[in-house]
Amino acid sequence: MKRFILILTAAAAGMALPACKKDEAESKSGDAGKTGGTTGGATAGSGKIDEKAALEVFKAQALAMKAWAEKNEPDKTNPAAGMAMIGQMVEQMKGLKTEGLPADLKTAVANMVTAMGKMEDAIKDFPKDPEGFMKFMTEKATADPEFGTKFQAKMETVGKEVEAAGKALKEAGDKYGLDLDMKPDK
Repeated sequence: MKRFILILTAAAAGMALPACKKDEAESKSGDAGKTGGTTGGATAGSGKIDEKAALEVFKAQALAMKAWAEKNEPDKTNPAAGMAMIGQMVEQMKGLKTEGLPADLKTAVANMVTAMGKMEDAIKDFPKDPEGFMKFMTEKATADPEFGTKFQAKMETVGKEVEAAGKALKEAGDKYGLDLDMKPDK
């Protein structure tokens, strides 16, 4: 049970997309999304989003997501708070603008959203308040003594998928000067 709680808490706390180097992003975030007027970086008459402009918009979004995650970091002693943050993070990740990004980065973002969605799905029925969470876990463990073991195995499997997706996202980001490291200590 304690290991399960640690896995959930670490996952929730560390799933933010840390942005590009902060000073670089701050200097560019004011221009993000403005390069192409209302089309978000489209080249004149093409209807297609310019890769450079798409990267700038993505950098700004990643920086905003990082700031949000740092501001809303869950209490590590409260696994329910970590679970609530996972759902919020998945929603934010789904809102990332990927149109016009290089294909490898766009795929890496999509894979991360999918992996995090699996984590969110695994905990969707869990109460998001501490008392409700503990009651839920006690009831589940009482009804099925194997619940904790089964759930821990499921979360470890999903955790490995999230870790692999995070590694691929970091590697893709590195190619374009983005720091997308998914390590919880970042």
